[in-house]
Amino acid sequence: TGCAKLCADLKLQPKASTGLTHLYLDGNKIGHAGCKALADLVSTPLAHGGLVLLSLNRCHLLDEDVQAMSENLDQTDFLQSLLMDDNDNLSDVSVLALAHAFEINRSIVTVSMRRCAVLGPGVKELSDVLAAQDAGTLLTFDLEGNHLTEEGLLYRSLVEGSLNGNQLNALTPMGQLSQRSS
Repeated sequence: TGCAKLCADLKLQPKASTGLTHLYLDGNKIGHAGCKALADLVSTPLAHGGLVLLSLNRCHLLDEDVQAMSENLDQTDFLQSLLMDDNDNLSDVSVLALAHAFEINRSIVTVSMRRCAVLGPGVKELSDVLAAQDAGTLLTFDLEGNHLTEEGLLYRSLVEGSLNGNQLNALTPMGQLSQRSS
């Protein structure tokens, strides 16, 4: 795919990627091979200290793609924002995969999965992971526009309360904005 080629080119020419801090691939069909290549790129030394934002909005991502990327998030300590809005095939499976990555990765402060297909069970896992951390760095996990079940709404409130002094902004169902400070 084009994304896999881009990642390969950036790895072959490290000088070309040293100033790369934001990578917007919005609206591209990245595919599984592209997601694996992105995950590899994000975890390689050539990108260290550089890429802080990866935007994959409207990229037709699947849960398997997010799982592949999540496996490499424990190898990066610089990526701060991961945006995956309007990928309507992403579900609680993706939230679950990201929650497991947050057990190790403390650099990510913003994740956005607006208007995906998240219902609630993944939010429970996220709340468990955040509650187990003394002071995780995750500040924003945006679920606006997802149709969270009653269970999902309950766990959302647990996530908001489990950040031990940090702020959790915009963990929202269906367009409501919430902000919580402890």
